Amino acid sequence: MVGISTNDITDSDINDSVEQLSDGYKIYNTGIISTCNTLTKIITIIPLSNFDNLINGDNCIQIKDKVYIYNSTNADGYYTINTIINSTQFTVLENISNSINGNILYMHPSGSSKIGFDNSKSKNITKKTVQEALEQLDIKINKKNIIINFVLPESISGKQEWYYVSNWPGKFPENSRSGNDNGIESQENCVPYLIPFTGIITKCICILKSSGTATSSVIYPVNFINRLQLVTFYSVSTLFDIIIPISDNYIVGNNRLKNTDFKISFPCNINVTECDLLALKFINGSSNNTVSRMLNSYISLTLEES
Repeated sequence: MVGISTNDITDSDINDSVEQLSDGYKIYNTGIISTCNTLTKIITIIPLSNFDNLINGDNCIQIKDKVYIYNSTNADGYYTINTIINSTQFTVLENISNSINGNILYMHPSGSSKIGFDNSKSKNITKKTVQEALEQLDIKINKKNIIINFVLPESISGKQEWYYVSNWPGKFPENSRSGNDNGIESQENCVPYLIPFTGIITKCICILKSSGTATSSVIYPVNFINRLQLVTFYSVSTLFDIIIPISDNYIVGNNRLKNTDFKISFPCNINVTECDLLALKFINGSSNNTVSRMLNSYISLTLEES
C-alpha cells in the first residue's frame, strides 16, 4: 500500500494543536503590505524570504484567518480573510481604505470556531460552531428581560377602559389607571409603566374570565381588542392594537357576560424606547365578533432588551 505523501495533504486539511488552542490572536506569520484596494477589498503583499507566498508551505493562510495591519498609510486595523486569489493577494470581509505600505500579522482564528455545534435541540442558539454559539449565548445572557403586567379586575360593559399596572400596592384607586386621554399633565392623572430600556415586546399572555358581545348573536372567532398606548405629558397615542381572537373552543356571551375562562400566550414584535410611558386600554366592540363587555382581564408583556 502506498502511503500518503505531502503532495496529498495541504495545510488547510489539518487543524493542528496550535490552531486548536488559538484564542483568535495567535500570530503564525508576518508580512509587508504593498497595496490595499477599497473597491475590491484586495490586499496585495510583498513576498518575503521567510514567507515566499500565501498558498504554499506550512503556514498558508486560510479563509476566516484574522490579519492585523499596522504602519500603513490608511488601513490600520483587524480584518478577516474572505477569499484567496493567488500567491500574493487575498480579499477581506470588512471594508478597507485605499492604502499603501505597512506591516501585516497573520493570526489563527479561535480554535472553537472550527468545531461544530449541534443546535437542533436548542431554543436560543442558532449558530453552528462552538465559537458562534458561545457568542450568541453571551448576548442572550446579558440582555435584560422584564415582565410588564396590566390588570383590569372589574366588570366593563359597552365602554373603553384603561388597565392598571398590576404592581400597584393594595386596592386600585381610580387615578392609578395606566393612562388617560390628557397624559400626565395634571397631578394624579394616571400611572403608566415607565420603560427602563430600549427593547422589543416579544410575548403576550392574556387571561380573561368573562366576556360578551353587544349583539344578540356571536360569530367566532371573537376579537378581544386591547390598545397599547404611549402616554406623553399632554396626550396619548396608539403604539399597537393587541387583537386576540377567541375561538369557539370558548364561550362568549351574546349581549351578556358568560364565563369564558380564556387563556393564551403568543409571540409579539413591538418596539419600545427607553423612557416611553406605556398604558393599556380595553377597546369595546359593537359587532357580533368583538368583545363589548368583559370581567377580569390580565395581560402580561415580556420586554427584551434590543
